[in-house]
Amino acid sequence: MSWTTDAPITFIYWKLAARGQTPMLMLHAANIDYTWETPPENFKEHKKDYPFGQLPCITHNGKTIAQSGTISRYCAHLSTLMPDDISHQLDADMLMEFSNDIYGLFAKAKYAGDDLAQQVGWQRVKTKQLPEKLDYLVKFLGDKPFFSGDTVHAGDVAIFSVLNLAIEAGVDWTPSYPTLNAHYERVKNMGSINKYLENKPNPYFVSQ
Repeated sequence: MSWTTDAPITFIYWKLAARGQTPMLMLHAANIDYTWETPPENFKEHKKDYPFGQLPCITHNGKTIAQSGTISRYCAHLSTLMPDDISHQLDADMLMEFSNDIYGLFAKAKYAGDDLAQQVGWQRVKTKQLPEKLDYLVKFLGDKPFFSGDTVHAGDVAIFSVLNLAIEAGVDWTPSYPTLNAHYERVKNMGSINKYLENKPNPYFVSQ
């Protein structure tokens, strides 16, 4: 197989952000064009056509790639978002995993059960769980513009992604975390991220 970085990329997912947001932001941060394709309406009948029967997926160079974390890393490797420095690579990877931990908090609240259970779940996210995670990020960031210093990488984009989902869900963390908010604004102005935010689908997470 001939592998080229400029081959067309097709992103396959429903018209929502959720698990698809971070991979898409990797592409937008690097100004890499892609086509967004929605799956068939009768997706259950076509699950066998996708690796592990899951979405999102991307197709590139004739290969279909599944798992949102793998897609995000792959998209980062297509640009300079995956650092050459091994220490910075480790930072990026740790932050991408940590962003998934934060995403898990939102998913747990959303699927907690009835309305009352969801309200309790989101209240726990707002008052305890998310602040605990953000305190770790503040310490990691320190007084640097980005998590590994002066150069942005995939970890910065991944954290931006989940913090954006938090804001859209009605969990406004920004007043209490000025250094993280400054970092958020720096990443927001990368590549065509603002264009993505202007045209993104309705929020997937909405706090009760």
